[in-house]
Amino acid sequence: MIALISDIHGNIHALNAVLADMPKVEEVWVLGDLVGGFSFNNEVLDRITNLQNTKIIMGNWDEFFLRINSNRKEKYWQSPRYGTVSYLVDTLQPHNAKFLENMAREIIVESKNALLYHGSPTDIEGVILSHETAQATVQNHSQTLLVGGHSHKARYFTINGKTLIGIGSVGLSFDELPGTACYTLIDFDENSQLKNVVFRHVAYDLTAALLALKNSELPERSPYFTKSFALTAVTGQNYTKGADGIWTFIDNYAEKHGYSPDNIPDDFWENAAKLWKPNVSPYLLEKIGW
Repeated sequence: MIALISDIHGNIHALNAVLADMPKVEEVWVLGDLVGGFSFNNEVLDRITNLQNTKIIMGNWDEFFLRINSNRKEKYWQSPRYGTVSYLVDTLQPHNAKFLENMAREIIVESKNALLYHGSPTDIEGVILSHETAQATVQNHSQTLLVGGHSHKARYFTINGKTLIGIGSVGLSFDELPGTACYTLIDFDENSQLKNVVFRHVAYDLTAALLALKNSELPERSPYFTKSFALTAVTGQNYTKGADGIWTFIDNYAEKHGYSPDNIPDDFWENAAKLWKPNVSPYLLEKIGW
C-alpha cells in the first residue's frame, strides 16, 4: 500500500492528522505544494523530510518561493500581493530552502508504471478535473498510472486501461468538507497492477489552525490571501479562485479597467483586493477571527 499526499500549504495541524490516520505503508508519494498558505512551513517540511520511504516532487508554490527567493531585491516582492511568499522567504530555514531547491518536477516510478507530477505532466499549474482533460492527458503518456495534485479535489478516472488520480489536498481541501484534510491510499496486486484507490478525509483541529494563523504575521503581511485561505479551511470551498475567489475577482476587476491579469500594477491590485466581498455569512467571518 502507498499513501499519496499533496498541497499541504504549511498546515501542520492537517498534516499531523493525516499522518496519525495513515496506516502502515511501503511508501509515501508527496505531490508538491508543501508550503504557502498557513504559517508552519518549516514544521511541515521537517515532518515530510523525516518520513521514511518517500518520493517528493515540486508544486507551484514551492517553485514560486524559489523564484522570489532568487530575486529578493525586486520591488514587487515588497507588495502585499506577494506577502504569503515573502513571508516564506523571510522565515524558511536554510536547510528547508535548500531542500526545495533540489526537488524534482516529476518522478517516474518504473516498478508501478506510474508518473508523478503536480498540476499536469506538462504544466505545474495545470488542472485536471474533467474526463475530457484526463483522457487527453493519459493518451499522451505511456504510464498506466498518472498521479497529481494541485486541483485540491479528489478525482479518479479510468480510461482505456489507464488510471489518473487527483489526490486531493491535505492543507486546503476543496471537497466541501469543512475542517478536513484529504489524502489517498492505493494498493497493488502481486503483478504491480493497481487494484484499489481510497480517498480518506480526516478531521483536524481547525480551531487551533485558525488561531495559529491569526496570531502569525500573515494576516498583516498578506491580509487578503490569508483571509481566503482561512475561509477555504472553514468551508471546504475554493476562495482563492472561482466565483467567490479573490484571485478571480481581482483579475475580472482589472480586466474591466483595461489591465491584463499579468500586468496589474501593485497599487491597483491592492485597491481591488480591498473591494473583494466574498459571499459568506457573518458567522463564518466571525469564526475565522477577522
